[in-house]
Amino acid sequence: MRTFAYPRLWLLGWCMGLALLLWFSLTPLPMMLPVAQGDKLEHVLSYALLAWYAGALFVAHGTRIAATLGLIVLGIVLEWLQGQTNYRLADPYDALANAIGVVFGMVLAFTALGDGLQRLDAWLARRLR
Repeated sequence: MRTFAYPRLWLLGWCMGLALLLWFSLTPLPMMLPVAQGDKLEHVLSYALLAWYAGALFVAHGTRIAATLGLIVLGIVLEWLQGQTNYRLADPYDALANAIGVVFGMVLAFTALGDGLQRLDAWLARRLR
């Protein structure tokens, strides 16, 4: 994990993001953007955010690979689980959108945006001292 003044806070934030993803993926009445294929955009953005967050949180290359693969597998498993319910449908294109989002988010983590959590952490540490 990268060096943070408040590492538990940022790890908790990522875990909460994962919990929200699980909740919204498995609830009976999903909220949808009022645009054509809005659900695909939601998939790409939510998985991109989680992947970017993982890339900003973890510095080790192996951990980033594990997070990337884990999020892709999670997206596939959640789609399968949706198909097992009587109130949601499994859509392979949603799983593809999830994977695209993961790759996009992890690529962002290798840009200048990758240290965004550290900058926010440093700002917060200065304010709270």
